[in-house]
Amino acid sequence: MAAIASVPGSIAGVLTLLGTFTSLKFAWMQPFLPYFYSCIAFMMLLWITAFVMDYVDVRRAALAKKGHPAPIDPMPLIQAEVNKRAEAIEAVYVVLYDNVKRINESINDLRPKPTAEPTLKQRVIAVCDDLKPFLAQYNSTPEPSPRSPEEEGFDWSVRRSIFQSDWRSKMGADFRLNFCARIPPLIDEIEVRCQLPHESLQALHKLLKTSTSSECTPDAVDRLRSELWVIADRMNN
Repeated sequence: MAAIASVPGSIAGVLTLLGTFTSLKFAWMQPFLPYFYSCIAFMMLLWITAFVMDYVDVRRAALAKKGHPAPIDPMPLIQAEVNKRAEAIEAVYVVLYDNVKRINESINDLRPKPTAEPTLKQRVIAVCDDLKPFLAQYNSTPEPSPRSPEEEGFDWSVRRSIFQSDWRSKMGADFRLNFCARIPPLIDEIEVRCQLPHESLQALHKLLKTSTSSECTPDAVDRLRSELWVIADRMNN
Protein backbone atom coordinates (compact mmCIF):
# COMPACT_ATOMS: atom_id res chain seq x y z
CA MET A 1 0.00 0.00 0.00
CA ALA A 2 2.93 2.42 0.66
CA ALA A 3 4.25 1.81 -2.89
CA ILE A 4 0.83 2.53 -4.34
CA ALA A 5 0.54 5.72 -2.31
CA SER A 6 3.91 6.97 -3.62
CA VAL A 7 2.89 6.71 -7.30
CA PRO A 8 0.26 9.54 -7.33
CA GLY A 9 2.57 11.71 -5.22
CA SER A 10 5.50 11.22 -7.62
CA ILE A 11 3.32 11.94 -10.65
CA ALA A 12 1.94 15.07 -8.98
CA GLY A 13 5.50 16.31 -8.24
CA VAL A 14 6.68 15.73 -11.81
CA LEU A 15 3.63 17.48 -13.25
CA THR A 16 4.10 20.44 -10.93
CA LEU A 17 7.72 20.94 -12.02
CA LEU A 18 6.81 20.41 -15.66
CA GLY A 19 3.96 22.90 -15.55
CA THR A 20 6.05 25.55 -13.85
CA PHE A 21 8.92 25.15 -16.35
CA THR A 22 6.70 25.23 -19.45
CA SER A 23 4.72 28.23 -18.20
CA LEU A 24 7.94 30.16 -17.79
CA LYS A 25 9.47 28.93 -21.08
CA PHE A 26 6.43 29.01 -23.34
CA ALA A 27 3.88 31.80 -22.97
CA TRP A 28 1.24 30.01 -25.08
CA MET A 29 0.91 27.30 -22.30
CA GLN A 30 -0.35 29.78 -19.70
CA PRO A 31 -4.11 29.53 -20.67
CA PHE A 32 -4.00 25.76 -20.03
CA LEU A 33 -2.38 26.04 -16.62
CA PRO A 34 -5.73 25.93 -14.62
CA TYR A 35 -6.61 22.56 -16.18
CA PHE A 36 -3.08 21.41 -15.64
CA TYR A 37 -3.12 22.29 -11.98
CA SER A 38 -6.54 20.64 -11.56
CA CYS A 39 -5.04 17.38 -12.66
CA ILE A 40 -2.21 17.94 -10.19
CA ALA A 41 -4.76 18.55 -7.37
CA PHE A 42 -6.61 15.33 -8.28
CA MET A 43 -3.36 13.37 -8.16
CA MET A 44 -2.56 14.87 -4.77
CA LEU A 45 -6.02 13.81 -3.47
CA LEU A 46 -5.39 10.27 -4.63
CA TRP A 47 -2.04 10.32 -2.92
CA ILE A 48 -3.56 11.52 0.40
CA THR A 49 -6.30 8.86 0.22
CA ALA A 50 -3.80 6.09 -0.43
CA PHE A 51 -1.64 7.34 2.43
CA VAL A 52 -4.59 7.30 4.90
CA MET A 53 -5.64 3.81 3.85
CA ASP A 54 -2.08 2.62 4.27
CA TYR A 55 -2.00 4.10 7.77
CA VAL A 56 -5.26 2.35 8.71
CA ASP A 57 -3.93 -1.02 7.52
CA VAL A 58 -0.73 -0.58 9.48
CA ARG A 59 -2.73 0.38 12.61
CA ARG A 60 -4.97 -2.67 12.36
CA ALA A 61 -1.98 -4.97 11.99
CA ALA A 62 -0.39 -3.44 15.07
CA LEU A 63 -3.56 -3.86 17.14
CA ALA A 64 -3.90 -7.47 16.03
CA LYS A 65 -0.34 -8.20 17.17
CA LYS A 66 -1.09 -6.71 20.62
CA GLY A 67 -4.08 -9.02 21.09
CA HIS A 68 -6.87 -6.50 20.57
CA PRO A 69 -10.03 -8.11 19.14
CA ALA A 70 -11.07 -7.31 15.63
CA PRO A 71 -14.10 -5.03 15.17
CA ILE A 72 -17.39 -6.87 15.89
CA ASP A 73 -20.13 -7.02 13.29
CA PRO A 74 -23.23 -5.53 15.01
CA MET A 75 -25.84 -7.24 12.79
CA PRO A 76 -25.88 -10.63 14.63
CA LEU A 77 -26.32 -8.80 17.95
CA ILE A 78 -29.15 -6.68 16.53
CA GLN A 79 -30.86 -9.74 15.09
CA ALA A 80 -30.53 -11.59 18.41
CA GLU A 81 -32.12 -8.63 20.25
CA VAL A 82 -34.97 -8.51 17.71
CA ASN A 83 -35.63 -12.23 18.17
CA LYS A 84 -35.54 -11.86 21.97
CA ARG A 85 -38.09 -9.05 21.95
CA ALA A 86 -40.32 -10.93 19.52
CA GLU A 87 -40.30 -13.94 21.85
CA ALA A 88 -41.16 -11.68 24.81
CA ILE A 89 -44.10 -10.14 22.91
CA GLU A 90 -45.32 -13.60 21.91
CA ALA A 91 -45.17 -14.74 25.54
CA VAL A 92 -47.26 -11.73 26.60
CA TYR A 93 -49.88 -12.54 23.96
CA VAL A 94 -50.00 -16.16 25.14
CA VAL A 95 -50.65 -15.00 28.73
CA LEU A 96 -53.34 -12.58 27.56
CA TYR A 97 -55.01 -15.30 25.49
CA ASP A 98 -55.05 -17.68 28.47
CA ASN A 99 -56.53 -14.98 30.72
CA VAL A 100 -59.28 -14.17 28.22
CA LYS A 101 -60.02 -17.88 27.85
CA ARG A 102 -60.35 -18.30 31.63
CA ILE A 103 -62.63 -15.24 31.85
CA ASN A 104 -64.89 -16.66 29.13
CA GLU A 105 -65.02 -20.01 30.93
CA SER A 106 -65.94 -18.25 34.19
CA ILE A 107 -68.73 -16.36 32.40
CA ASN A 108 -70.03 -19.63 30.94
CA ASP A 109 -69.99 -21.18 34.43
CA LEU A 110 -72.12 -18.30 35.75
CA ARG A 111 -74.79 -18.81 33.10
CA PRO A 112 -77.77 -20.90 34.24
CA LYS A 113 -77.47 -24.49 33.14
CA PRO A 114 -80.50 -26.10 31.51
CA THR A 115 -82.17 -28.42 33.98
CA ALA A 116 -83.47 -31.83 33.02
CA GLU A 117 -87.22 -32.21 32.64
CA PRO A 118 -88.63 -33.93 35.77
CA THR A 119 -90.06 -37.37 35.21
CA LEU A 120 -93.72 -38.24 35.68
CA LYS A 121 -92.93 -39.98 38.95
CA GLN A 122 -91.08 -36.93 40.28
CA ARG A 123 -93.96 -34.62 39.35
CA VAL A 124 -96.55 -36.88 41.02
CA ILE A 125 -94.45 -37.05 44.21
CA ALA A 126 -94.03 -33.25 44.15
CA VAL A 127 -97.84 -32.83 44.02
CA CYS A 128 -98.26 -35.26 46.91
CA ASP A 129 -95.72 -33.28 48.95
CA ASP A 130 -97.52 -30.01 48.19
CA LEU A 131 -100.83 -31.50 49.32
CA LYS A 132 -99.48 -32.03 52.86
CA PRO A 133 -99.55 -28.35 53.93
CA PHE A 134 -102.93 -27.97 52.21
CA LEU A 135 -104.36 -30.81 54.30
CA ALA A 136 -102.72 -29.36 57.42
CA GLN A 137 -104.59 -26.10 56.78
CA TYR A 138 -107.92 -27.88 56.23
CA ASN A 139 -107.35 -30.78 58.60
CA SER A 140 -110.94 -31.02 59.93
CA THR A 141 -114.36 -29.58 59.30
CA PRO A 142 -114.86 -26.60 61.65
CA GLU A 143 -117.92 -25.92 63.75
CA PRO A 144 -119.83 -22.63 63.92
CA SER A 145 -120.14 -20.62 67.09
CA PRO A 146 -121.94 -22.46 69.91
CA ARG A 147 -125.71 -22.49 70.07
CA SER A 148 -127.16 -19.73 72.19
CA PRO A 149 -129.96 -20.47 74.72
CA GLU A 150 -132.42 -18.42 72.71
CA GLU A 151 -131.60 -20.27 69.44
CA GLU A 152 -133.85 -23.08 68.39
CA GLY A 153 -132.28 -26.46 67.58
CA PHE A 154 -133.47 -26.36 63.98
CA ASP A 155 -132.09 -22.86 63.49
CA TRP A 156 -128.74 -23.89 64.86
CA SER A 157 -128.65 -26.95 62.56
CA VAL A 158 -129.38 -24.77 59.56
CA ARG A 159 -126.70 -22.27 60.60
CA ARG A 160 -124.22 -25.12 61.11
CA SER A 161 -124.99 -26.64 57.72
CA ILE A 162 -124.57 -23.29 55.95
CA PHE A 163 -121.31 -22.60 57.79
CA GLN A 164 -119.77 -25.96 56.86
CA SER A 165 -121.04 -25.71 53.29
CA ASP A 166 -119.33 -22.34 52.93
CA TRP A 167 -116.16 -23.77 54.43
CA ARG A 168 -116.18 -26.74 51.98
CA SER A 169 -116.81 -24.36 49.11
CA LYS A 170 -113.84 -22.26 50.20
CA MET A 171 -111.66 -25.37 50.47
CA GLY A 172 -112.70 -26.47 46.96
CA ALA A 173 -111.89 -23.01 45.58
CA ASP A 174 -108.49 -23.07 47.28
CA PHE A 175 -107.82 -26.55 45.86
CA ARG A 176 -108.76 -25.43 42.35
CA LEU A 177 -106.57 -22.34 42.69
CA ASN A 178 -103.46 -24.32 43.69
CA PHE A 179 -103.85 -27.78 42.12
CA CYS A 180 -106.40 -27.71 39.31
CA ALA A 181 -103.73 -26.77 36.78
CA ARG A 182 -101.41 -29.56 37.94
CA ILE A 183 -103.33 -32.67 38.99
CA PRO A 184 -105.75 -33.17 36.03
CA PRO A 185 -102.90 -33.18 33.44
CA LEU A 186 -100.99 -35.62 35.65
CA ILE A 187 -103.95 -37.98 35.82
CA ASP A 188 -104.35 -37.81 32.03
CA GLU A 189 -100.63 -38.59 31.58
CA ILE A 190 -100.89 -41.47 34.05
CA GLU A 191 -103.84 -42.83 32.07
CA VAL A 192 -101.84 -42.62 28.81
CA ARG A 193 -98.48 -43.94 30.03
CA CYS A 194 -99.40 -46.31 32.87
CA GLN A 195 -101.47 -49.44 32.49
CA LEU A 196 -103.80 -48.91 35.44
CA PRO A 197 -107.01 -50.82 36.04
CA HIS A 198 -110.19 -49.09 35.00
CA GLU A 199 -111.43 -49.02 38.59
CA SER A 200 -108.32 -47.14 39.80
CA LEU A 201 -108.71 -44.51 37.08
CA GLN A 202 -112.38 -44.11 37.87
CA ALA A 203 -111.57 -43.65 41.56
CA LEU A 204 -108.98 -40.99 40.72
CA HIS A 205 -111.38 -39.02 38.53
CA LYS A 206 -114.12 -39.26 41.17
CA LEU A 207 -111.85 -38.04 43.97
CA LEU A 208 -110.58 -35.21 41.75
CA LYS A 209 -114.14 -34.17 40.91
CA THR A 210 -115.06 -34.09 44.60
CA SER A 211 -111.93 -32.14 45.56
CA THR A 212 -112.59 -29.45 42.96
CA SER A 213 -116.28 -29.04 43.80
CA SER A 214 -118.06 -27.07 46.49
CA GLU A 215 -118.37 -30.37 48.43
CA CYS A 216 -114.60 -30.66 48.93
CA THR A 217 -113.62 -32.36 52.18
CA PRO A 218 -110.26 -33.12 53.83
CA ASP A 219 -111.03 -36.84 53.54
CA ALA A 220 -111.49 -36.62 49.74
CA VAL A 221 -108.24 -34.69 49.29
CA ASP A 222 -106.35 -37.08 51.57
CA ARG A 223 -107.66 -40.13 49.66
CA LEU A 224 -106.67 -38.48 46.35
CA ARG A 225 -103.18 -37.87 47.71
CA SER A 226 -102.92 -41.50 48.89
CA GLU A 227 -103.97 -42.86 45.50
CA LEU A 228 -101.43 -40.68 43.69
CA TRP A 229 -98.69 -41.72 46.10
CA VAL A 230 -99.39 -45.44 45.53
CA ILE A 231 -99.30 -44.95 41.76
CA ALA A 232 -96.01 -43.03 41.98
CA ASP A 233 -94.50 -45.74 44.14
CA ARG A 234 -95.21 -48.31 41.42
CA MET A 235 -93.60 -46.22 38.64
CA ASN A 236 -90.08 -46.79 37.39
CA ASN A 237 -89.53 -43.17 36.31
